[in-house]
Amino acid sequence: MGRGMKKWNAYKTLQEQFEDLDNLYEKQKYVQKPTISEDEIEQINYALTSYDGQKILIKYYRGGQIFEIKTYIKKIDSYHRKLILQDEEIIRFDELLHVESIDMYF
Repeated sequence: MGRGMKKWNAYKTLQEQFEDLDNLYEKQKYVQKPTISEDEIEQINYALTSYDGQKILIKYYRGGQIFEIKTYIKKIDSYHRKLILQDEEIIRFDELLHVESIDMYF
């Protein structure tokens, strides 16, 4: 007859512990949104107004994490206050932390 399912109960609790540890790890990755100075806001504004198709580096805050992407901007929608990127990703202006051109001109 054997022990049946009782022998697997110890592994079941370990699995729950792994899930709890994964959740704890995910919570630790969350950060508060950094405050942006007036100079940084002006730099972002300048980078967006002078954009003419070059590759750019964008750092933005979303969902408790800071992301960094190198891409091209497809459209700057100032009425809805958002950027539409080459891969159709949308970034709102209030999520932006840093924008700079990464193409080098000689």
